[in-house]
Amino acid sequence: MSQYNSREQKKLAQQQQLEKNRRKSKHKSFYKKLILVFVLLFFIGAASAGATFMHLISDAPKLDETLLKDPVSSKVYDVNGGKIAEIGQEKRIPVSYKNIPPVVENAFLATEDVRFYKHSGVDWKRTIGAVIAQLKDGYGTQGGSTITQQIIKLSFLTPEKTLKRKFQEWYLAYQLEQKYSKQQILEIYLNKVYFANGVYGVAKATEYYFGKPLSKIEPHEAAVLAAMVQSPNNYDPYKYPDKIEARRDLVLSLMNQQGFITNKEKLSGRSIPIEKSIVKQKISNSPYQSFLDQVVEELTKANKNMNISSDGLKIYTTLDTKAQDYVNKLMNTNEIIKYPNAQFQAGFVLLDTKTGAVRAIGSGRDRKVAGGFNFATDIKNQPGSTIKPILDYGPAVEYLKWSTAQEIKDEKTTYSDGTPINNFDGKYKGPMTLRDALAQSRNIPALKAFKAVGRTKAGNFARSLGIPIKGDPYEAYSIGGFDGVSPLQLAGAYSAFGNKGKYTKPYFITRVVLQDGTEVSFIPKSKLAMKEETAYMVTDMLRSVVDYGTGTAANIPSLDIAGKTGSTNFREDTMKKYNMNDKNKFLARDVWFAGYTPDFTIAVWTGYEKISDKSYISTAPEHQVSKKIFKNLMTYANTNLKKSKFEKPYGVVQVSIEKGTNPPKLASKYTPKKMKSLELFLKGKVPTEESTAYRELPPITKLTGSLKNDELFISWEYDKEILKDVKFQVSYSLDEGPLKPYKFVEDIKFNMNKLQAGGKYIISIIAVSKDNDENRSKPMTWSVEIPESDTDNGGDSGETPTEPSPVETPPVENDGTNPLPDIMDNVAPGNKDKNKNN
Repeated sequence: MSQYNSREQKKLAQQQQLEKNRRKSKHKSFYKKLILVFVLLFFIGAASAGATFMHLISDAPKLDETLLKDPVSSKVYDVNGGKIAEIGQEKRIPVSYKNIPPVVENAFLATEDVRFYKHSGVDWKRTIGAVIAQLKDGYGTQGGSTITQQIIKLSFLTPEKTLKRKFQEWYLAYQLEQKYSKQQILEIYLNKVYFANGVYGVAKATEYYFGKPLSKIEPHEAAVLAAMVQSPNNYDPYKYPDKIEARRDLVLSLMNQQGFITNKEKLSGRSIPIEKSIVKQKISNSPYQSFLDQVVEELTKANKNMNISSDGLKIYTTLDTKAQDYVNKLMNTNEIIKYPNAQFQAGFVLLDTKTGAVRAIGSGRDRKVAGGFNFATDIKNQPGSTIKPILDYGPAVEYLKWSTAQEIKDEKTTYSDGTPINNFDGKYKGPMTLRDALAQSRNIPALKAFKAVGRTKAGNFARSLGIPIKGDPYEAYSIGGFDGVSPLQLAGAYSAFGNKGKYTKPYFITRVVLQDGTEVSFIPKSKLAMKEETAYMVTDMLRSVVDYGTGTAANIPSLDIAGKTGSTNFREDTMKKYNMNDKNKFLARDVWFAGYTPDFTIAVWTGYEKISDKSYISTAPEHQVSKKIFKNLMTYANTNLKKSKFEKPYGVVQVSIEKGTNPPKLASKYTPKKMKSLELFLKGKVPTEESTAYRELPPITKLTGSLKNDELFISWEYDKEILKDVKFQVSYSLDEGPLKPYKFVEDIKFNMNKLQAGGKYIISIIAVSKDNDENRSKPMTWSVEIPESDTDNGGDSGETPTEPSPVETPPVENDGTNPLPDIMDNVAPGNKDKNKNN
């Protein structure tokens, strides 16, 4: 039995061993198959990746040595296709590698490609870091390009940021490294790189900015050049000395970290102000240089990888050369405008209202530095009251549906933190319409409108018009208390009001044609920033600014103009520093005027570049210069153009309201003209109730007359409280004939002679409002029969009665709004005075 058990156990043990071996074999087989699958997938993936890579680089351009070393100049054309400039090799000095000082090479390596001599065209460590950043923030957010890759981008590839272009960049960078030595590549790069102001290559840049040959360049100067290449126009030493100085100091630190310069050289370089490093430039002979500077800047900022100096581009711009020639004359001579002094500055922009195309710019008076500071595009000054349509009244119409008759009270007010706010004259005018508040540039109503709209909506509205406000604007922004705005930005914002609410960012280039014939459009897309009704209602209020408000000096009667004035004041510490008279109502830091017609928009800034004890706006003539510039340039721009007008949209209704009514009420036929105002309302928001404040004038009383020596004397009585506000129309009829107008009198009596003997006269007297000819009393009449006479006393000829000696009447005050008719230039009862109330 034990044997049997032993055999059974042995058999069981054998079976268990066989099962164990079978399972082990099965596991091995599984892992082998799994490994095989992974190997197959790897090869398939590699093959797929390889195929994808080959596909992406299949149409990569070939390395063309002429594109690396022989740049082709670009041609620039005006709005009519006329050539105005050729930009290219005139601002480039080629230099060989052996003549490039080590300090220049080291500055660029420390900043742009510290492992330049270790990689084969692509720095994979740097690239992987950039890829990780791009996976987090989106493709194109961070670069990892080597100097070799930068050459490829500058010379061969299209500007778009795509995966295909990046693969081609890597491939061509590797090819370039195989074809050229590191020294040759560095030579190509340092001759090709751009340094703003049309300057290319380190040799020319050294001469241009430092006034010396490349061989004499110092470490801090080499650091400036290396600092500029990341964003040449944004680190232009003439425009942004503070920015380039900070970046130069960073480059010096990088050079020190890499052992290229000593700590002493780093500190010494940092101690030198940028202004003392660079030399001043002579002004360009081109009359269009300021405009060309903007063309180069716009091309560079577009990030389309186009090199204006070497790519043989055809650049078509928005420039109107005739307008620019006029601007140059306007700015640099005293033939058109008498400027206060040589230091007085101005900057302005002429735009096409409908398209946003810049036609001409006034970059500054007698500019001595080519490519330097541009007062039309570079200033970021407080806009003053020119911001009110943008931050206050425009948003109030857009979001709150306010009418131009909305009542708003000009009264003592503070900001939310308790800080007082004042009007420019220190006075308060009480309740007034939105239109009058804007026309008279009252600060307190503007703040109230801003508060009613809310900071967030006001800020969004301004940003939609290209005004660079970050976050929610503070209350002081409502009257222009912030930095800053350029004339270019302000013109762009105002043009939207004249273009039915559509905003187009101002631009200088329409299109660029590449050497292969490819066209690239530069015209920005328009966007609807506000409703058409809002744009028109703001425009109509801005008409009032030039009609009777603060901007009358800019008005051109033949044109449909809307515009706004603006000025800013000084800080208290600045006034003390320069002994400024705080009681001088003309004291200002900046004076603006921005306005537009349906065809053109102009924004003008005037002031001084640097404030001193004698350089600040302090007189009435200085305040008027911005308006004069606008008026002269707008007149010129509209020469030979058909005069167009702003069209009222269907959603806006114009009605005559009676001033002082709140809510607004319709004017009645008895409302005096001086109390009427044509105002705009959104459809559905028009008032329907008519004012009853004014009634039909009461008739005269106690009309009497007497005849003495063939002369008729008439008198009557009238309400003494309103006597000064009326005149009396005298008419007469003879022998039951029709009434004939005789005269207007302002006294309560008159006389007439040379009466027809035997004639029966009816005298009619009507009281007429001086302010509203439509407001008349009922007529009162008196009749008399002239006795027959045997003597020839001149009364039987049938002549119309004459007035031998006019009755003296007291002088009548007249503000010019409603001129009285000449004493004998009368109309029969019932006819209307057609003069409109403006």
